[in-house]
Amino acid sequence: MLICQRDCPDACSLIIEGNELKGDPRHPVTRGFACKKAKNFMRYYRERRVLYPHLRVGDGFERISWEEALGMISDKLKYVIETYGPEEVLVYNYAGTTGLINYHYPLRLFNALK
Repeated sequence: MLICQRDCPDACSLIIEGNELKGDPRHPVTRGFACKKAKNFMRYYRERRVLYPHLRVGDGFERISWEEALGMISDKLKYVIETYGPEEVLVYNYAGTTGLINYHYPLRLFNALK
């Protein structure tokens, strides 16, 4: 048994059976329900998962470094802020009852853009 680490208010109880993740029917609120985020959790450990950033080139993708990817994101965000103002960038996140740590991740990103 484990507790879902997604940023949801229910903190659902989950059961892993082999390579399958299911909702725990004993959970008093969700009663065995597991949302799509939880059900797809195991795919993050599959062999074909994406491990590195890629850049679209023509009809395909080329692998790039983390430094390149983060630099491109930073450059584009800075451009939007300098050209249109900071109100044009929406910090969209959710800090539900179990998301206290998640709330601070985007704030750190935007502070690093200074």
